[in-house]
Amino acid sequence: MRLLFCIKISEKNTSIFGCPISNRCLCAFFGLAQFTVIVISFYQHIFSYSRFKEIFHCHSNISINATAEEKFMAYDVIIFDFGLMHRILGTDECVANYLDGGYMRAMWCLEQGTSLIIMTVNLTCLQKYVWLMWPALLMESSYALGMSILTMATAPKILEAIGGLVDKHLALSLSYYLLGFLLNWFFTLIMWHYYWHIEMEYSPPPPIQTRPRVNRRSRASMSSHVAAVLRRSSKSNILLSSVPSIKKDVKINLNDIKKEEENDIPIKYRKSKHINYYCNNIGTHV
Repeated sequence: MRLLFCIKISEKNTSIFGCPISNRCLCAFFGLAQFTVIVISFYQHIFSYSRFKEIFHCHSNISINATAEEKFMAYDVIIFDFGLMHRILGTDECVANYLDGGYMRAMWCLEQGTSLIIMTVNLTCLQKYVWLMWPALLMESSYALGMSILTMATAPKILEAIGGLVDKHLALSLSYYLLGFLLNWFFTLIMWHYYWHIEMEYSPPPPIQTRPRVNRRSRASMSSHVAAVLRRSSKSNILLSSVPSIKKDVKINLNDIKKEEENDIPIKYRKSKHINYYCNNIGTHV
């Protein structure tokens, strides 16, 4: 798979400007970076609950002279939002607060962090167990798809903001978001190619279909049986051809049939003597 002109991704290696790098090393590097982002994002929930008694106390409408705590809670690290959504959408809170208050975000951090730990086990010592890559593949693919949906939803506002006055804050926040979005997709593609490589290497080969053995005895008996049937059929054809064909010309004369019908003697049935008695006395007997 080729990206642009400088990146080529294969099952085993990824070539960047002609320099091959193992996909296993790239998965370990990007997995560690992704795990760091998840740890920081989940720590936002811990800090928010311990300080404000809320699952995610995120307010993006902060001033320039805000404290470090306010800046830390103003950014949604998991989606690389460092003030971009507040600038282009005009929101006062993070995107997760408008969905469910941040509960789903906290569960996502736990699930994705667990899947990355399981992937690390596969990368380090248990490569032959390819199913250890399944949770990370599922979570990372869903993560990349969710980021794509968010990007497509906010694309008109991003283009509108770029078409206007672009200052340093907008340029930096947009650069952080696009960099995280592209690297996330790059990590997803590398992970899938690495999975295809270990699956092809460690999965059992498909069964080889061999040619079934032919029983020579049954084959010989079948041929002899066919020869006997053909011999009998040829003899019967010879006998039938030797018998002369007898043709009978039967002519039906309609006049003869009519004469025979006229000469037929009509049959007279004998009438019982008790019939008149029972016919005349119907209903009189008790």
